[in-house]
Amino acid sequence: MKFLHPFTLLFLLSTAPAAAQVTISDEGSFVITNNSFVHLEDQDFTVKDGGNLTLRDGAGYLLAGNVTGEAGSTLIVRGLIEWTDELALRGETVFQLAGPPVNDGYGRFTFVGDGSEGSFSGRAIVENTVTTELINGYDPVENVSFRVVSGQSYVGAITDPRLPGPGWAYQADNASLFAELDFISLPVEWLSFTGRWNGESARLHWQTANEDGAAFFAVQRQNTAGAWAQIGTVVATGNSSTVSNYEFEDQELGSTKTVFYRLRQVDLDGSESYSDVISLTRSVSETAPSVFPNPARDHVFVDGLNPGAFLITDATGREVVRGVITDGARFRLDLPAGMTNGIYFLRSEMGHAIKFSVSR
Repeated sequence: MKFLHPFTLLFLLSTAPAAAQVTISDEGSFVITNNSFVHLEDQDFTVKDGGNLTLRDGAGYLLAGNVTGEAGSTLIVRGLIEWTDELALRGETVFQLAGPPVNDGYGRFTFVGDGSEGSFSGRAIVENTVTTELINGYDPVENVSFRVVSGQSYVGAITDPRLPGPGWAYQADNASLFAELDFISLPVEWLSFTGRWNGESARLHWQTANEDGAAFFAVQRQNTAGAWAQIGTVVATGNSSTVSNYEFEDQELGSTKTVFYRLRQVDLDGSESYSDVISLTRSVSETAPSVFPNPARDHVFVDGLNPGAFLITDATGREVVRGVITDGARFRLDLPAGMTNGIYFLRSEMGHAIKFSVSR
């Protein structure tokens, strides 16, 4: 081995070119970085048996005859790998993208045969797991296409495609493999969607961070057959770059114990998107709530109400007592001395109303 430059490795192999090669195996690792390059001329570079090859920092470079990543190997590419005969990737290949694609940019494999007819196959074979990652904060907001593998012919059988997110896909023609983003600017950026019980009703709340041409939100509830039904709509802000808050109250739940909701957002041109699905589950008592003794004098015992806030009103609806039930099995409630004889109602936050009387 001869060092030609502080950051340059040139492998000069005295054996016959067909027999000479560099192999990374048995959990070994080989890293090319910081404007370094490895030049094997027409020799072979093979990664196998748990070996790892990493080109990072956007400036690593490898040139070899045949480049092979066998099953069980990992090749992480944010540099440039050029080959002069055949590329065969059968392990895990990771492309790291840190910026827009540029001509002759890094982050790819490229065939560089000398053009002699029949001398080099220029074939690229890509199989198994292929991952594309966005790094260093790169987050494209328009359509992009990265030619990550470029040969004279391409054969692909990617069984485990891994991509940065929605809109990304691998595309191929007869010579190249591309990682592409078909960017769609969604009219709404969701922040949250939550719900809580409000008596016998369900109160839903959601937030958006940005809206661009949003028209309305359709509130949907899943029925017992599993189908989604629209139960109401809420007009959207439309165009906003700040946080928008929305609420909707579902007052017609029936007796279903667990209820599922989602939001269908529709924009002005008819495009739509959906929120995550949320669920609310009621705590249903085994027996009907009751109050005793009835009539009462200075206290009552409450059975069967779930823990939570309550209030007592008189027959006219005037609030007399407000408090919190802490024990859903049985709760003793001392009645104020000022409560006069008459009819009263104990009302829970779940909507129960229990009638009782006071006689002193």
